[in-house]
Amino acid sequence: MSHLFEVDTEPQPQPLPTSMKRLVMVVDDDLDQLEILEYRLKQLRFEVIKLNSGQEVVSTALKNLPDLIILDIHLPDASGLELCEQLADHQATSTVPVVIVSGSDEPDVVRAARQAGCRFFLRKPYDPNALLLIAEHSIRESDRWLL
Repeated sequence: MSHLFEVDTEPQPQPLPTSMKRLVMVVDDDLDQLEILEYRLKQLRFEVIKLNSGQEVVSTALKNLPDLIILDIHLPDASGLELCEQLADHQATSTVPVVIVSGSDEPDVVRAARQAGCRFFLRKPYDPNALLLIAEHSIRESDRWLL
């Protein structure tokens, strides 16, 4: 007797209940990427703060305390790795999960991102659904730490 299991090959993120609005800060110098992510995150009932440079990342994060930060590694005015380290060094933002996205093929970039304090690393181009699933997972994991 064999058992068949149906596997969803493309898992889809599920919208959050309206009582669980979460704030995601997205930092990317690619304006099209920012718009797409904002649209998709809002469909899932996330609130979104968009930044297209690194200049105000730390101050904005400290002011708003997002539930998640999606951060491009190469910004025109800052290093995403350095920003990630600064966020990890502040007590208020040290537990905020950071997802670094990058098109970089530099050796050891993933290791450097982990050392800087990021929770996940996604190489561009990436599947937006994968990023949204990682966002949901990161926020749920953070919630467990707070209990």
